[in-house]
Amino acid sequence: MNRLEELTLKLADGDLNDAELVELEHLVSGDPEARQASLSLLAVESLLRGTSPADNAGVIMERLRSLQSERVVAGVMQAVQAGPRPGKVPPASSATNVVPVRFDRARFPVMWAACAALLMIGIWYGLLRNTPGLARVVRLEAAVWGDGQTVPREGQALAPGHVRLRGGFAELRLSSGVRLILEGPADLELVGRNRCFLHRGKAVARVPREAIGFVLDGPRGRLVDLGTEFGVSVGGAGETEVHVLKGFVEATPQGDRAATRLRQNEALRFDDHASRRMAADGGAFLTELPPQPSQPVGVLHWTFDEGVGNLSRNLGQGLGPVEPHARLCAFLPGEPGPEWVDGRFGKALRFDGRQAYVEANFSGIPGGEARTVAFWVRVPKDFTTNQGYAILNWGTLVEPGNAWQISINPEAAHGPLGRLRVGLHRAPAVGVTDLRDDRWHHVAVVMYGGAGANLSTHVLLYLDGQLEPASRKAVQEVRTDTRSQAAHNLWIGRNLAYSEAGRPVPGGPFFRGVLDEIFIFDAALSQGQIAELMKLNRPPAGLSLRPGPLAGLSSHP
Repeated sequence: MNRLEELTLKLADGDLNDAELVELEHLVSGDPEARQASLSLLAVESLLRGTSPADNAGVIMERLRSLQSERVVAGVMQAVQAGPRPGKVPPASSATNVVPVRFDRARFPVMWAACAALLMIGIWYGLLRNTPGLARVVRLEAAVWGDGQTVPREGQALAPGHVRLRGGFAELRLSSGVRLILEGPADLELVGRNRCFLHRGKAVARVPREAIGFVLDGPRGRLVDLGTEFGVSVGGAGETEVHVLKGFVEATPQGDRAATRLRQNEALRFDDHASRRMAADGGAFLTELPPQPSQPVGVLHWTFDEGVGNLSRNLGQGLGPVEPHARLCAFLPGEPGPEWVDGRFGKALRFDGRQAYVEANFSGIPGGEARTVAFWVRVPKDFTTNQGYAILNWGTLVEPGNAWQISINPEAAHGPLGRLRVGLHRAPAVGVTDLRDDRWHHVAVVMYGGAGANLSTHVLLYLDGQLEPASRKAVQEVRTDTRSQAAHNLWIGRNLAYSEAGRPVPGGPFFRGVLDEIFIFDAALSQGQIAELMKLNRPPAGLSLRPGPLAGLSSHP
C-alpha cells in the first residue's frame, strides 16, 4: 500500500490527524490523477466498508471540495458495479484511475452498497457543484488580472483554484475567517477552507481565533499559523520570506523535519540552500486597503485658471477656512512669483526653481487623518537634483512624521532620482517612474487614516490613474503637525526645510516645473475615483461632498 492509499483510508476511518491531513493535501495538490485516485478510494471506502460518513462528514466534505473530479461518479460506479471476487480486491481501472478497494461482502452486500454509494456520491457531487466558494472577494484596489484569470468582482465567491494578479491589491476572506491581502504580481492558489498555496508574490494573512492552524504553503516550505498576523513574500525562484507582525508562526522550510517558531517582529528567509533568521520588516507589506468614505468629504481645488494677478481662488467646499485662497509669492522682494502659462486644463503655474512659490490659507490635514492630494505636473528634462523640493507641503520638521511633503525625489540615497516622492521628514516613500520627460502626468497620493497610520502601510501612490509601485517605503507613523507654533500653512513650490534665514537645504529650496489643478480631499479616494478625477477634472460623481460656504466646483469639458 502506498502513502496516498494509506492516508486516504485513514481519512475514511475518521482517524487522520492534522499533520497527516496536511500531508494528504500536499500529495494531491496539483496532481489530477492523485486527486482522482484519492477521491475514488475515499468515497468507496467510507461507504462500502461500513464506516458512517456522518462520523466525519465535515472533514470528508472539506476533502471532497479540494479533491473533486469530473470523473468521480464514473469511477465509483465502475468500482461498485464490478464487485469483488471472494478474497480479492477489484482491479484498478486504467480508464478512470480507480485504486484497488478493500471490500467486506459479509458486512455490506454488494447491491445495497452500490445503491448507497451512488446515492451518497450523487448528493456529495451536487453539494460540490453548488457549494459556496472557499473565499470571497472583499475589496479590490487597482487590481490588474493575469492572463486567463476570470475577473472577479467585489462580493464574489471564489472556487478552489488560482487567483492571479498582475498588479494592484485584492482582499479575500476565506470561509474559515482568515483575511488575506494579496499584492500583485502574485499567484495564490485556494486549496481548502483554511489552506492556500502562494506560488509567488506578496500576501498578508490576518487569522482570527477560530481559524488558528491556517496553512500557507509555498515553493520552499510551509507556514502554520498559531494565532497571528504575518506577511509572506515569494520571489520568482521560489525564495520565501515570512515576517511575523503579531503573534506566532511555525515555519518549516522544505526538507526540514522540525519547524521554526517565529514570534512578533521576527522573520525567516528560506530558499534552496539555507534558512536565515532576521528582523521583521513591517514596511514591506500593505496591511490595510483604503476604506470607502462613510461621511461627506471636504475638498479644496485650485484651478490656476485666472491667468493674471497674484491670487488663485479655491473652488472647493467643506474644507478649510471660508476663503482658503492661494497667493503667488516670491521669496526675494521685488522678484516675480510663479508664471501663468497654458496648462493641462486652462491655465497653470510655472515655478522657476529659484524663489517662486505659492502660499495658501490652509493649515493642512492634521495627524494621521485620511487625505488624498492630486494634481497635474510637468517636470523638465533638464531638471536637476537641487530643484526637487517641493511640489506641495505642510507641517513641521520638529520630529520625524510631523511633515507632509510631496516632491520629485532629489536624493539618490533615498531612491531613484526624478521619481514621485512622499516625505515625512527622514522617512520617504519613492516611486519607480522617472518623471523628468517634460510631459504632463497626473499624480495622486492617498493616505487612509486611523490609529497608527504609517507611511509604509497606509500610503498609496498613483501615476496617470494607475497604482505606482514604490521602490522604497520607510516605516514611519504619520502624525502631521498643523497646530504647533512651528507649523505653517500650505506651501506649493517651496521646500518645507527652507527657512526665512535662507539656509541651503538638500534638494534645493524651490521646485522647478509646471503645476495645474491641485485637489486636496480629507478622505482616501479609490483607484476608480482617482481615474475619474483625472479624466473629468472634478470630484468623482459618487463622492458625497460636505456642504461648505464655497460652491461651484470647477469642471472642464
